[in-house]
Amino acid sequence: MLPTDKYINLVPEDMLVQSLSPLWQQRFSKAITLLQENLEQPFDWNSICRKCAVSASHFHTLFRSLYGETPAQYHRRMRIKQVLYSLYMHPDLSITEIALAAGFASSQSLAKVLKRTLGVSAQEIRRQPSSESFDSLRHLLEHPQLGEQRSVERELVDTMAVNLVQWPEHHLFMRTVDGRDSARKISRFWNKLAPNTVQTAVALTPWGVIEQPDINYRVGYECSAMQANTYLPAGNYLRCCIRVKDISTYIAASEALYLQALRSGYELRSDCELVEVIHNPRDILSLRVDFSLLLPVI
Repeated sequence: MLPTDKYINLVPEDMLVQSLSPLWQQRFSKAITLLQENLEQPFDWNSICRKCAVSASHFHTLFRSLYGETPAQYHRRMRIKQVLYSLYMHPDLSITEIALAAGFASSQSLAKVLKRTLGVSAQEIRRQPSSESFDSLRHLLEHPQLGEQRSVERELVDTMAVNLVQWPEHHLFMRTVDGRDSARKISRFWNKLAPNTVQTAVALTPWGVIEQPDINYRVGYECSAMQANTYLPAGNYLRCCIRVKDISTYIAASEALYLQALRSGYELRSDCELVEVIHNPRDILSLRVDFSLLLPVI
């Protein structure tokens, strides 16, 4: 069986409200969900507070104290994050389409916000679609750490446990998907591919290209040897088990996994693929996704 373990929660919004009572944590979780699921809608904090059954003024003060930014600032940062990912991952979409999907009135209004926030235009992001430029921009959109230079995401990744596991051979049924496809499209593809009894998804990505939007990778599920069309060889794997909500934290975790391999003196296998085990694949479009990331080493 593919491994499971205790997840390290790398969701900044969860970590920042840990000091609150369970009731208030639940209220913040609901507010964040409403904010993130309605990015294309005009910002309406009073409506969100009514749905969370709290005073708008009190909730606003508490939100700012805990998160280091106002709800409106958080909402805008999430919109820009969505735009950045779409510009990078979906070159088939026009800038106007991306702007409207993230709640901006036009590509012109998006251009002003991008220039003010990131110092670049959408066209400039499109002209330099390298992983280095994407990394530098996504770091600017990570959650601000109160009184610190580093982001909350960076602090959380530093707490991530990495351990060495020995794996027997695993048999898989896999199909290739286009790396430019949206998470929603890939989720629909996997749900059609996998039997209803399967509760764990697997993705295999050639190491070193996980940030390239045009790379094809494979998705599927564990099965019997008779059904399999590929397999994971037996051997040593470095593993981390994480809960994330967006690609920024996912990439930071995969980078930390690789750095841990280097620091520990391991070498990557020549046929190295990053193994991504998704433990809640039928809920992949939620704001919390549970992964085991495994890197084959020698």
